[in-house]
Amino acid sequence: MYWQRPDGPVFLFVGGEGPIYDFDVLAGHHVDMAKEHRALLLAVEHRFYGDSINPDGLKTENLADLSSQQALADLAVVHQYISQSFNLSCRNTWISFGGSYSGSLSAWFRGKFPSLVYGAVASSAPVKAKLDFSEYNNVVGLSLMNEAVGGSEKCLAKVREAFVLVEAALINGNFTKVAADFGCCQTPRNPDDQ
Repeated sequence: MYWQRPDGPVFLFVGGEGPIYDFDVLAGHHVDMAKEHRALLLAVEHRFYGDSINPDGLKTENLADLSSQQALADLAVVHQYISQSFNLSCRNTWISFGGSYSGSLSAWFRGKFPSLVYGAVASSAPVKAKLDFSEYNNVVGLSLMNEAVGGSEKCLAKVREAFVLVEAALINGNFTKVAADFGCCQTPRNPDDQ
């Protein structure tokens, strides 16, 4: 729509912990900049959120891929796919965009793959790890209640109940049971491991 073929830049809107909506590619700062710079504007949805989730994506054996590292690897594959599909070259400058978690992914994508992404916009992005990031519990809670991915209020209640049980076991010093329940390689005796 805005792209100046064949050498115009590529603006990649990175999806986070929710679906990609029409307004993600129709409005916003990245869209205004795409118009101004005649960029190819793309949006990619996270594989574990929104409509992109595979029907079996939330099965326990597949949750090992629910990580920021896998999301970054997915972005690299998307970069390769788009580059091949649109016959892009090194003349096409890539800029990634995101906000909050997807902003972190945008920044980390640039950091991990500097040969693929020239720059990154990371709006409201927590790029440094925070040990007690309790505010994020609200975001996770909304995701657990999202019916589009099989969530519900009952699901959220069960997860809360599980956390209470695990915390009680740790407080009561029942580290062996926790280790067995989670398949730990060793019993978590160190407070940091707990």
